[in-house]
Amino acid sequence: MAKKTSHRDFIVELTVNNPADEDILLRHKEGLTRYLKNKLSYKFLKLEIILDNQQKKIKPYNAVEKYTAIVNNNPAVSKLKEVFDADIKL
Repeated sequence: MAKKTSHRDFIVELTVNNPADEDILLRHKEGLTRYLKNKLSYKFLKLEIILDNQQKKIKPYNAVEKYTAIVNNNPAVSKLKEVFDADIKL
């Protein structure tokens, strides 16, 4: 995503999901910035690297994962299982 902050600055934002990718981009930031400035013919370009640490939701597939997800969302389900002595096959 790119954003313009003033009449001269043009900032290109690169969002990465893990620190390893961030390290790689930080090591090559100067060369990449120089390349983009040259190819785009815009000497006021700036490159920003943003680390997005948000965890992606993992979709439950088997019975154990589904039950765990339900209990995480509503802990009362676990108590209901105990109260009614439910035999849930996991």
